[in-house]
Amino acid sequence: MIKKSTKGQAKKAYLSTGKMYLEKENWDKAIESFSEYIKLKPDHSTAYFGRGLAYFELKNWSKAIADFTKAIKFGKSVAPAYLFRGCAYAQTKNFDKAIKDFTEVVKLEPTNKEAVSFLKQAYAAKRKLEKVRETKKINN
Repeated sequence: MIKKSTKGQAKKAYLSTGKMYLEKENWDKAIESFSEYIKLKPDHSTAYFGRGLAYFELKNWSKAIADFTKAIKFGKSVAPAYLFRGCAYAQTKNFDKAIKDFTEVVKLEPTNKEAVSFLKQAYAAKRKLEKVRETKKINN
């Protein structure tokens, strides 16, 4: 059985190691470290956000979305998780959900120019996708 202090040290080590691997862009190792941390503390938003970032960089959109969703659920400062989840949704062409997330960021951080820009891009991409779908319906 792990002593409480040893378990606490292990948690800190996994979290700090995960952050270090993110900085070094070693996405797989970051995922591994954050996953170990999450096993010890399954309601920690920072670990889910960090692992979500690693999945995002690997273009594993579904896992990134799942982790950002948990980061939002357990977190207090959630605007970055909404922003990245919105970007992941946009990558999967789920523009309605992307728009919803970017709108949430703008509500939380009205001066966030990146979120405003992404929101505009998501609306434009949605309109473009709708036009393509309409054209396909007309031609069929």
